Amino acid sequence: MGKFLDLTGKRFGYLEVLHRNGVDSNNGNIMWKCKCICGNIKTMSSQSLKKSKTCGCKYEDLSGVKSGILTAIKFSENKNRQNYWLCKCECGNEIEVPATKLRTKRILSCGCKSGMGPKAFCSAQIGRAS
Repeated sequence: MGKFLDLTGKRFGYLEVLHRNGVDSNNGNIMWKCKCICGNIKTMSSQSLKKSKTCGCKYEDLSGVKSGILTAIKFSENKNRQNYWLCKCECGNEIEVPATKLRTKRILSCGCKSGMGPKAFCSAQIGRAS
């Protein structure tokens, strides 16, 4: 058997290794508890970690992507199997936008411009400071 390599704290794509999580009784592979950028926790073997970039989610880095007068700042959260991004509107408000609507430009503002996006996502309504 080869020398044990501690992967704790290392990153593989969007996965961060949290700690060793035992050995797979079927094949003897070392298992690792990992956290994906989407928030999911998954146990994976060393071999799987080297091949994977995510936990299986559809995470895509949209930082800096523009949609109308919105700019994606950072990944916010994964809820209801959908990734949300925190975006800054040119008016100064911050808004959480589903990644699919950001990519397809279906939401173009925080709602400050008539017809450019729903106010339902406006930062004032989700408790974020503008």
